[in-house]
Amino acid sequence: MFTIRNIIYIVLITFCISKPLLVSPHNLDTLNYLYIPFEWSQTPGTQNYQIQISNDSNFEDIIYDEYNPYLLKVIENIFEWDSEYYWRCRSIFNDGLLSEWSDIILFNTSPLPDVLFNVNTITYEPDLVYGGITILDQLWSGHIFAIDLEGKPVWFVNSNPLFDNGLDYGLGFTQLLNNGNILGYADGRSNNVPGRAYEMTIANELVWQGPPNLEGIGVHHDVIRLPNGNTMALTSKDTLLPLPDADWPFEVDSMMWRGDRILEWDGEGNQVWSWNCFDHFSLDDWNYSQILHTIEFGSGFYDWTHSNAIWYDQIDNSILLSVRYLSRITKIDYNTGNIIWNMGRYSESGDVELGTDIDFSYQHAVKVLDNRNIMIYDNGNENLPITSRGLEIFVDESGPGIQAEAVWEYELPNDLSSPMMSDCDRLPNGNSLITSTASKYLVEINSESEKVWEVIPGQNFSTYRGERVAGLYPQIFSVIEPDFVMIDSTKIIQYEDQEMILKYIIYNGGSENQRYLYTIEDLNGWFDYEGFLDIESVEQDSLFFDAIFNEFLDNNIVTFTIYPEGFEELKKTYSSSIDQKLSNDLNPFPENFIFLSAYPNPFNSNINITLEVGSNKILSIEIIDILGKKIENLVSNQKINHKLTYNWDASNQSTGIYLIRLELENNQIITKKIILLQ
Repeated sequence: MFTIRNIIYIVLITFCISKPLLVSPHNLDTLNYLYIPFEWSQTPGTQNYQIQISNDSNFEDIIYDEYNPYLLKVIENIFEWDSEYYWRCRSIFNDGLLSEWSDIILFNTSPLPDVLFNVNTITYEPDLVYGGITILDQLWSGHIFAIDLEGKPVWFVNSNPLFDNGLDYGLGFTQLLNNGNILGYADGRSNNVPGRAYEMTIANELVWQGPPNLEGIGVHHDVIRLPNGNTMALTSKDTLLPLPDADWPFEVDSMMWRGDRILEWDGEGNQVWSWNCFDHFSLDDWNYSQILHTIEFGSGFYDWTHSNAIWYDQIDNSILLSVRYLSRITKIDYNTGNIIWNMGRYSESGDVELGTDIDFSYQHAVKVLDNRNIMIYDNGNENLPITSRGLEIFVDESGPGIQAEAVWEYELPNDLSSPMMSDCDRLPNGNSLITSTASKYLVEINSESEKVWEVIPGQNFSTYRGERVAGLYPQIFSVIEPDFVMIDSTKIIQYEDQEMILKYIIYNGGSENQRYLYTIEDLNGWFDYEGFLDIESVEQDSLFFDAIFNEFLDNNIVTFTIYPEGFEELKKTYSSSIDQKLSNDLNPFPENFIFLSAYPNPFNSNINITLEVGSNKILSIEIIDILGKKIENLVSNQKINHKLTYNWDASNQSTGIYLIRLELENNQIITKKIILLQ
């Protein structure tokens, strides 16, 4: 029977327990995105968190009320532009008690710029569309923005962040980086200064600026981030040269030829590599109509090469260069700078011998696909009438003579073709996304060349590149630490009976599958581990570390560090004091705790299967195929203590999808899909 004293006691406990601290959004933030990551701090002994978002500070008009066991949640599809929101969070502890609510945070969404609007789209096959958002750069407005599949803007970047030289630049978008920042080029022609490369957060903060004082027009068309962290970009080079021998309708002996350079900078802006087309292309290859146009309109510079895209191929350490005005794709050996091959239309120099029958012209957007084929947008300016196409090319470099052939194409109707800019991408699900700039048209097609989604052509904006990405936050993740208590504002991890197993739960809240690198160490040398953990997008996995006890020293501190591979700047570090536990009232493995993981997934031949349970349970673990046929029985009627790890050798099995089937003694069944690649 509950007495008044009992009730008062429960209330006091509830309000004396620590509440979460809200990490982001911050109070009074004004956000330029509608896909919003919410983060909060961990409180000891918590099994879940309740998150509420409201239109008012009294939480009478609640628009979101959900539970989350992690420390972050990306919330989409409930927010509007130019609006005010409030959010709070509280802990739900293992014993069912609640903390008081956190402090309330007020944040706003920015007004949408007048030049941005809902884009008219059509979805033909919702189940076949590759999900996510589409990033666009709105030509000549300087805005970069993203739309959802319904065409609603969900993020934008203001056009004019202040660079270190005090100038405004028009921003072009080239790439969403794995760290969640955007990379692109800043056009300085409005200020009569060379263009430069830049990196910016989605919140419109410049975090890196390329060198400002480059030759010619500076950075143009394309900027990419290399695996080593350096940045590579297209730049220009002007050289005074004689006019080619031809029947010209004017008397001019020489003119400035504008060619392209490829430059690479490290993180400090130091140039570490360069390539100059004047050193590698023959001057015998030139375009009569372009020179005629230069003289007639008095621009003063013959735009000789007009390259528009670069691609670094990590597998063979090479660079692909799209040379528009020579209708040529050039493959460059990164180590030597030598040309491996030129592919494209016939050239007077004889330097082009590969793919002359494929007949592409004035192309854009060269890239290497996962299948090692090359994809471009073939503008088709040499066709009459102009007919553009997405084009995939197989290049066979295995024999004594290099061969190339077109293996896929999607031809656009004449009225939807584009003589300028444009893009063609292969999406992770096998679909292709084609951007046709001049017709203001985007289309997503499946492997059968059937339209599954499109932007209705002819709207009052154009975009250079339409890039479909899974989400705005490729790398966002959270870590739940081992069970700890707070004593005098100090984090204490307790142990007893010379046994100690530390556990960390890592949640990949990002839009990409990720490998995490980790280390754990302490002052006494009980823990000394390092390794990696692969986690799929919006999934979790756990790490366990067994203590190797030796002499105890006072003030022992354990430190756990983890970060996504290649992005040490996103490192998270957790430190706690270690002390001996005096009672056995805290079970770090709750009775109802069950977790099944498998890695790597997909896998080749061998996969590690890990099971964690709250107490000893009789179980069976089977491998079954997609049709339900049992392939192998791994464990049968076995009691385990908290954790079991098993390695399945699937070298004799066929490629395909399999299921891990876990059956507990309470008749509970858990399955996990795994993919075998042979």
